[in-house]
Amino acid sequence: MKPVTIDGASYYSSQDVADLWGIKESSVRRYAEPKSGKIPDCIKRDKNWYIPVTAIRPITKPVAQGLLWGIIGVKNDPSSFLDLSGEGIDNSLLDAVLNEMHRQNYLLVDFGIDDLHERLVQARITVKGFGLVRYRKRFKENSLEGFDSADAISIALSAVQTVMQLAQFFQG
Repeated sequence: MKPVTIDGASYYSSQDVADLWGIKESSVRRYAEPKSGKIPDCIKRDKNWYIPVTAIRPITKPVAQGLLWGIIGVKNDPSSFLDLSGEGIDNSLLDAVLNEMHRQNYLLVDFGIDDLHERLVQARITVKGFGLVRYRKRFKENSLEGFDSADAISIALSAVQTVMQLAQFFQG
């Protein structure tokens, strides 16, 4: 996969991006349409779409759900690592992913924190995010199934995080 230069910027073809992200080219073309708003700054030349090399895979509901479960894992064990590759996203794009998850109101992110891992650990999952965590289409065996609302899940996970932070405080 080799990028092409158009008007001084680097782009991948929609087929290259489809192969990279593991999705259909028709989905990439649909995401590239300006009206979708999923991949900004795409260019259409001779009926072909070109995607900026810096673009990240759009954060659709199933992708966001997988990312949120990964973030919950990092919050429960701050020494762990969030592997984005399972969602078809390069790990070096964590900052862009956090920005997009914040933009879509799945996370509240403190962009004043310089350390990217600490920014991830300190990010707060919103009620919309917790609603997606409970979304059952992808995870049929949902360990949080007994909770009645996204607020209850939020309270429970906040309590777990608070206990983890207190344990770290008393160990240090």
